[in-house]
Amino acid sequence: MSADYPSAYRCDVILDPSQYTIVPPPHPERQHEKKHRPHRLSEIYHPATMFPLSEEDIIDIVSAWIKTQRYLCNVPAEEFALTPTNNDVVYCYSLETFTEQRSVCMRFEPQVKKPSQAINPTNQQPRPWMVAVSPVKMFCDQVCLYRLMNTDQCRGCPYCQEQKWLECPRCHGAGHRPCARSKAHQESPSKECSQCHGKRQVPCATCMALGRVCCRMCLGNGRLCYFKELRVEYQTHLENKLLNSCGVPEKDLLEAAGEVVHSSVGIRLAPLSQFSVAQVNEASQRMVERSHHRWPDCKVIQQRHLLKAVPVTYVQYDWKGQTGEFCIYGTDNRVYWPNHPQRTASDRCSLL
Repeated sequence: MSADYPSAYRCDVILDPSQYTIVPPPHPERQHEKKHRPHRLSEIYHPATMFPLSEEDIIDIVSAWIKTQRYLCNVPAEEFALTPTNNDVVYCYSLETFTEQRSVCMRFEPQVKKPSQAINPTNQQPRPWMVAVSPVKMFCDQVCLYRLMNTDQCRGCPYCQEQKWLECPRCHGAGHRPCARSKAHQESPSKECSQCHGKRQVPCATCMALGRVCCRMCLGNGRLCYFKELRVEYQTHLENKLLNSCGVPEKDLLEAAGEVVHSSVGIRLAPLSQFSVAQVNEASQRMVERSHHRWPDCKVIQQRHLLKAVPVTYVQYDWKGQTGEFCIYGTDNRVYWPNHPQRTASDRCSLL
């Protein structure tokens, strides 16, 4: 950190995002965003084709699932009386908002060479939001650093007072240090120390007996060049909403494969309003409206939302007088069976 600029940092130091000053988007642009109405595209929904599972399919799915469970005995699925009882659909609505945030920070570096031409004070510094920057990939978190033009200011180094040298911190400017081997109680009076030759002082290895070291901030040049650094951060904000929960953990349902009912991308999306399930339209309305005002210091670059239908089949089982229910969900046929009759006994055996 510099003395002239208390908030200035060396250019080779990796800074935390909190050390930058956030610059909100300009007010005219934000007013334009408020006046701008999201363009409502035609909502096209693809019908979900859900095929019910037969008893043979359920036996094959459960058999393959049991083989992947290390704490369950390899009991054939045929020993279970499996009967599908009900079929349902869980709708997963996801909204992704890709935002851009800009912040600035004062940095400095050694002035290695003199500027080729004098800095023209009439050249205006570019505003952070006027610099043309584009993300490398949409909906991918990334950070870009840029040196702003016309912000260079050359000044004398405040650390060494333009002397290019600093007092050696090891010998405190003396150029020599006490000899560690030359001690009266260790060395014989008739034997001379091989390092200090009886002087009890050795040259300081840190400064090579000069008593001073090169200034680490200006690298011995005596001057620093200050400039502004622009930090551009792109971030993806994801929000999910499940409709018609079936008892399966939310994380598992979101990871399960399903059929895409609707998908669209735009700068500022309009919420869904024409889907047959009113709960989906209401959830989309709340989430989209909240996303337009959730990040006031950021600019919304793009949005996309996805509506996925995950099929769920409830299965009733009967095994040695024990009855219960589990479910098979997703087009990839995942099994959620937390109360398997053998799970508790198998867990106890695994701990022995």
